Amino acid sequence: MNYPPQSPSEPVVVCMGRALVAFDPQTGAPRWHYVADSAIVRLFRVASRVLALSGQLVVCVDLATGRLVGTVDVGFQPDAGLVCGTDLVLAEGTPPGTEAPRVACLSADGAIRWRATLEAKGAETVLRSYLASGQQNGEIRYVRSGYRAGILFGANVIQPDRD
Repeated sequence: MNYPPQSPSEPVVVCMGRALVAFDPQTGAPRWHYVADSAIVRLFRVASRVLALSGQLVVCVDLATGRLVGTVDVGFQPDAGLVCGTDLVLAEGTPPGTEAPRVACLSADGAIRWRATLEAKGAETVLRSYLASGQQNGEIRYVRSGYRAGILFGANVIQPDRD
């Protein structure tokens, strides 16, 4: 994996239920904390930000200060997430009956760059991709089967860990 360089003064961030707590790596002294509205299930480092998944919300916090940069509702609970350069890609593979978001690409500031929806139509799944503006930029149809989302980027692969 390509990790951003770590500075000696960069904190160690620990998730404790709803709380993110940043510790000084040398002394263990708390530097900052942030408490989300619900339990945080997964953390990601994207550039100088911590993106924390809490249900369908992604909370974006500045790594150095703990300041809330913003939150975004991606509209689904991801099976998988992977940092892809300066972005975070989240995916959930189960298509609902009607068209609904199931893939989202977020910038380091938590803004959605693009997203994709899935829709179950009879025996097939319809995947549609959209730009941040909402303009559709692609559609794929394939036979529906069992689903668990996975993501591949460069030499990195992430598989789902949910039952």
